[in-house]
Amino acid sequence: MLAILPLLTYGGYFLFLYNRNPEIDRRRILLRTAVVWGVYLVIGTELLSLFHWVTQVGLALFWMAGLVASAAWMTITHRLQKKPIILSRLKVRLTVQNSILLSIICVICIATAIIAWVAPPNTIDSLAYHMPKVAHWAQDQAVHFYSTGMYAQNNMPPGAEMILLQFYVLAQSDRLVNFVEWLAMLGSLIGVSVLAAQLGARKIGQFFAAVFAVTLPMGIAQASSTMTDYVVTFWVICAASETLAALTESFDWRMPALASLAAGLAVLTKQIAAAYLFPFGILFAVVLVRRVGWKRSIGWAVLAILLACSVMAGHISRTYLTYHNLISDPTHVSEHANALLTPQGILSNVTRNAALQTGTPWPKVTEEVWMFVLKVHVKLGVDMDDPRTTSIGPYRRITLNLSENNVGNPVHAVLILFCFPITLILGKKLGRNVVFYTLIVISTFIFFSAMFKWQIFGSRYHLPFFVLSAPVFGVLLGRFLPDWSLDVVGLTLLALSWTWLVHLVERPVIQKPGDTDYPSIFQQSREDLYFSPSIRNSKVIYDEMLGRIRAANCSSIGVMISGASVEYPIWVAMDAPRKDLQIEWIVSGPTRKFAKANFKPCAVICQNCPQEWQSVRDLPLVEELSSGYQLFLAKPIP
Repeated sequence: MLAILPLLTYGGYFLFLYNRNPEIDRRRILLRTAVVWGVYLVIGTELLSLFHWVTQVGLALFWMAGLVASAAWMTITHRLQKKPIILSRLKVRLTVQNSILLSIICVICIATAIIAWVAPPNTIDSLAYHMPKVAHWAQDQAVHFYSTGMYAQNNMPPGAEMILLQFYVLAQSDRLVNFVEWLAMLGSLIGVSVLAAQLGARKIGQFFAAVFAVTLPMGIAQASSTMTDYVVTFWVICAASETLAALTESFDWRMPALASLAAGLAVLTKQIAAAYLFPFGILFAVVLVRRVGWKRSIGWAVLAILLACSVMAGHISRTYLTYHNLISDPTHVSEHANALLTPQGILSNVTRNAALQTGTPWPKVTEEVWMFVLKVHVKLGVDMDDPRTTSIGPYRRITLNLSENNVGNPVHAVLILFCFPITLILGKKLGRNVVFYTLIVISTFIFFSAMFKWQIFGSRYHLPFFVLSAPVFGVLLGRFLPDWSLDVVGLTLLALSWTWLVHLVERPVIQKPGDTDYPSIFQQSREDLYFSPSIRNSKVIYDEMLGRIRAANCSSIGVMISGASVEYPIWVAMDAPRKDLQIEWIVSGPTRKFAKANFKPCAVICQNCPQEWQSVRDLPLVEELSSGYQLFLAKPIP
């Protein structure tokens, strides 16, 4: 299967880097390999896009070239230099306690992998812009901006979707796309164990750091999805690992280079990465000055910026040419950038962001948190729903939530609230690097709250903070608690996270009446699973419209739906990707200039179009459906 080529190429790169530096922890080599692989993917996809070669054949040749290059290196090294190729072998001696923690990790990884395989992408954001973006690129055989009424399809950074594109095109289906987030979770678990080791954690502490991360409810929800938060988390972890390496080891050029490239990949995936990277960037700058002096530090800083920008160059240039702005559409920036950069505005966001993680099934706790947040805002003299600090609101009482859009991490948040102060108090015993790291992780949450407006769906943006927190627990608990107690804590975290593993609203393994009314993913067809509970009622409408379009043998469809509606089910129903299928938006906004002049639809799906419209693009109105949908079709079926 061609879709395995990117993974084989990753394996080739790993052998290359491992043989060059066999003395380095293999887990760090895995992270470094991922950064090199990610840069190769982004730059290669951008180059292929220039010639519209993002096809199954084009991508297969692209990944085979990377694989052949690594194989050629191994052949040359073995025959000409007479150096043996070192194959990495796992030689892990596990204690009983370590085996229990590893079992916890395996249970969640295996369960989420099964869910990722059975269930298709069905989160609202995935259906509205993540997957449609991938489908449009596959159709046009290039990563570029295109005409769309869902502006997030162009505005949002494309890093994660570029990875999705590889598996979508190579497999000619979306069967494997959920595994991008799953692999990012797996990489993040390896990453936090590396960070814990760099901070001096014992082996069992390194395992526990991974257990802390893998049991995060939001992480569990994301691991079987095509959302992008675990991907950005993974790249942040890679950058953090190189920063700690510069702090704790002999300095070499690979550390700033790889940290910069990882940072570029993170920001290319999601702009919130800047908040989590900035504190680590400050630490790296301090380390550079102490290691190489001011003059050389300036040179390294310039190089770091150039490397990070080289990864983002394609998206930045497209954004500037379209919106005359390097970040995004100015309207989009103003919707999400915090406009009250005062202590009051920042503390307002910190308080409400923290409250997003407090959802419990106990009404008394919910009310206490609500009253606390209210009192804080009264003291600050700031409205809880101040538009300068709020993107999507209003702020409401935070309860236990099983939907991927609003999952919180209440137990882990409580552990952080109690254990971080203890870590700082015991700083002398744990070492200054642990203290520095803990302060940096705390500052990432503050920077995030300062840079971005609060929104009710913002708990997923905190995933990098919680995963970055995991190594602190590996060091602290591994140092002061007996090994058996870490197993108890790990099993407790697994038990408390079990609800999100089996009862997630969008992809339930077991139906839970009252909380998860959606049938189990094993009791539904894949076609039905695209319509999660929040849009379940839309399925009848889509089936009727697209059934008539298929019956008319129409394969050029115009789309005029609202930005809040889901586009991807149209592609699924029309059996995309398909060479003879063309789906294009018909819009009048800023992306209209990307519209294809020769596009002649034989059907137009319109939503909330004026009632007096009896035709669109010379196609007659044949049906009006609920939710404001109208179908214009060339060959109406009696």
